[in-house]
Amino acid sequence: QNVVWQNLSIAGNSSKTLTLQVLVSSSAANGAFIVNNATLSTGASANDTTTVSGGGSTNLTISATDSPDPVEACETINYTITVTNPSSQSISSLTVDQFYNNSDLSFQSASDGGFQSGNGVRWNNIFLAQNSSRTLTTVARVSCNADDNDQLTTTITTNGASTTTSTRVENDDDNDNGDI
Repeated sequence: QNVVWQNLSIAGNSSKTLTLQVLVSSSAANGAFIVNNATLSTGASANDTTTVSGGGSTNLTISATDSPDPVEACETINYTITVTNPSSQSISSLTVDQFYNNSDLSFQSASDGGFQSGNGVRWNNIFLAQNSSRTLTTVARVSCNADDNDQLTTTITTNGASTTTSTRVENDDDNDNGDI
């Protein structure tokens, strides 16, 4: 991948520092080389090589539950999401996304700095220690227009892992006042 800085001006007998920050894939192998080549339009160039330390896939797992199940229209539903890192490496800056796959769900709240993102929730910069799990929670409101037996599904993804959970809308059609 190439990055180009244009229209730079450097006075004679001076220097300019340009910084490029990249995110190394979690699947990069331990000991792999990352080579950075810098070339000026004048033809001068420089190379820098970095060795990946602690790389390798983290094999995250993710699970989710919803409650109540079934749920009534106009009520809220609680989601509990558990992300597990079974590896010997900690993960920083993890992003977790929850997508509401149905227009009958709307964001209400989220734990741990989660925020509404489109039709769902996003968590940024989550830290997950080695051999540990992290629990995130969300609350969504079920539309008052949701029909009996509608399936409400949500998909949660992070770092190549994903899971889907669903619940059914079951409206209380009982006639509670005894009238027929």
